[in-house]
Amino acid sequence: MLFIGEKKAVARRSFGKQPLLTLILLLAAWGGSARYEQCSAAATSTSTSASGTGASASHNSDIEKRVLDFLAAGKQADAEMLLQHEIAQVPVIQQAIGFLNNGEPTRGLSLAKANSAKFQEAQRILFLYGACLRSRFDVYQARHVFLVTYDRNTPTGICALFVLHLDSLDRDPAKHAEALAVLKDLNTLVEQNPDDVVIRWMLAVECRTWKQNAVGVENFKRILESWQPGPVLVHQTYANLLDDLGRSDEALIERKKAVEMEPSGWSYDGLANTLANLKRYPESNEAHATAVKLNPVNSSHLANWASHLNDQGKFPEAINKAKQAIELDKKNTRAWCTWGKVLEALGNREDALEKYKSGLAINPSDAWFQKKVAELEYDKSK
Repeated sequence: MLFIGEKKAVARRSFGKQPLLTLILLLAAWGGSARYEQCSAAATSTSTSASGTGASASHNSDIEKRVLDFLAAGKQADAEMLLQHEIAQVPVIQQAIGFLNNGEPTRGLSLAKANSAKFQEAQRILFLYGACLRSRFDVYQARHVFLVTYDRNTPTGICALFVLHLDSLDRDPAKHAEALAVLKDLNTLVEQNPDDVVIRWMLAVECRTWKQNAVGVENFKRILESWQPGPVLVHQTYANLLDDLGRSDEALIERKKAVEMEPSGWSYDGLANTLANLKRYPESNEAHATAVKLNPVNSSHLANWASHLNDQGKFPEAINKAKQAIELDKKNTRAWCTWGKVLEALGNREDALEKYKSGLAINPSDAWFQKKVAELEYDKSK
């Protein structure tokens, strides 16, 4: 059975080299660009009904309606379970995606090509499942679902192609201009298909990835005009964007909805972050404690808590949480950063330098770590 993992638990494995190489080759075959004007005029069609004929098409349409009803009603987990069940009914599809997940792209794509009719019939079901995965920021699995979903002729297939292109850029700052061009194309696709809420959802999610916060907020508002109460990950990501825009009072409303819909580590972690932004620290600490209790092996939850304890001047507690985060994941740069900040605030600049160096070793291109290491090394040399 395919599995949807909690979003932060999969974040560090979301950009495996083998799948990324596969995608680069695929996009090279596409001509190196997913420009909208190269796509078929069929992309302007508002019809996104399931492919196939007879009973299978009718069944897939019924499943799509049930999934969309679940999403609109705020029952994303139920929608995902239904999609998983449907995909499991077609072993060849599960097998192909399994090959891709296991780093065997040639076998997976060859199997999909040899059984193209089955994949075409299931395109909309696969797209909806890929969208749910992508909304949870499980880029790794979503990529493989979209790889067997995309085409150049339907709004569904073209949306999958745009998401693939954007995610292949791996959030590289040097590719930002290219990403903005593809986002523009994806926005055009949304405008041509205004009734397809899932395509708009993918645009909003990619706006979060590429820090187009204001555009993302407007699209999430439009989504919630169509879906009430809407999927939990709509509220979660909407809140992230609002926080980034300094609108944490509004974000808090969305956080509370997310926690109510899906009380888990990541939803409580988001609530804690927003409460900390509002300097409601006792409530933030309580939410952080709940996040860690629900998912004690998630390094990010501990690192976030450490950062907010530092903001409160609770230095021993902050160091303790940072250490716990690093014990779980030695590559957690936020934990190294917070540990260094605490030591620096306590006047221990030499040890702080070592923590900053540890962070820089993990991410040598990080400008903040570069600046801190240079600054403290200069002071040390005087």
